Amino acid sequence: MKRINAVIIDDESTAVQTLRGMLGEFCPMVNVIQTSNSIEDAVQAVEQYRPEVVFLDIEMPPHGTGFDFLRRTEHLPYGVIFTTAYDHYAVQAINDVQPWAYLVKPYKTVELIKAVHVAVVKTSQIEAQADKQHRGFLLID
Repeated sequence: MKRINAVIIDDESTAVQTLRGMLGEFCPMVNVIQTSNSIEDAVQAVEQYRPEVVFLDIEMPPHGTGFDFLRRTEHLPYGVIFTTAYDHYAVQAINDVQPWAYLVKPYKTVELIKAVHVAVVKTSQIEAQADKQHRGFLLID
């Protein structure tokens, strides 16, 4: 099964530990390569590690919001799975970001597995598209 690299971004260390544990137990195809608890650290982590997916909290006071992080990293290719305690950001997330999933804490295992499945499918599609673009013919005279 295809493994995907992920970064978890959340200001609450218990939320990071819970998500990391759930991913380890129920979604072994996800390789958590870094966690961050601030916008600044998260930007650096995503620039350095280039994950396929970011699990992103929205409210991270006093550091800002997940939307601030997204604006600072919009030039980088990755998918977003929101992991937040607030459902009232869902419309903004869908309109502004078009996330791969939106999980409201405390999220259920089934919801997490579905979100990760979407991430696996999306990353496979992106890789297949990239392969098509790099294929061609070499003609030698």
